[in-house]
Amino acid sequence: MIKQFTQEIDKLLGKDMNDPHLQALLDDLQAIGPLETNPDSGGVYVERPALGFCLLLKDPSRILNPLYSDRQSDGPILTTCFYYSEGHAGYSQFSGELPAGVLFTDGRAEVAAKLGEPSWKREKNGRIVAEKWLTNGRSIHLTYSKNQGILILAFGIPQDF
Repeated sequence: MIKQFTQEIDKLLGKDMNDPHLQALLDDLQAIGPLETNPDSGGVYVERPALGFCLLLKDPSRILNPLYSDRQSDGPILTTCFYYSEGHAGYSQFSGELPAGVLFTDGRAEVAAKLGEPSWKREKNGRIVAEKWLTNGRSIHLTYSKNQGILILAFGIPQDF
């Protein structure tokens, strides 16, 4: 399941819970443990720390992207997959391929060579701690560790318009 996981997620982003392929994935993941709902965020989190990822499904009314928020949907939409590095937030490192050929060990220079200049970045104490790219209809958001490796890669539909 993990080897082709990112390619499968890319196909499922923007689908609602009634999509048969998304439902099959959620059924497989539910066999590992329950889905958790967070009413304050309008989302359903599918956390799998041992596998190194978390999925977020959101109610369309909570999505700012009009391609998804204006849609009639029978349930939450898969918006994001968070891939974790080893030990961050109690997660094991995701062992499959990350989007766009990014590696958890990549620094900013390696990421820029793969993705180009970011569309957004955040600094803290003179250090870039996060960057985001919009590419191929997807958002890639990286959060860096102090040594500039990657802590979290969030891959999903663009949501902030």
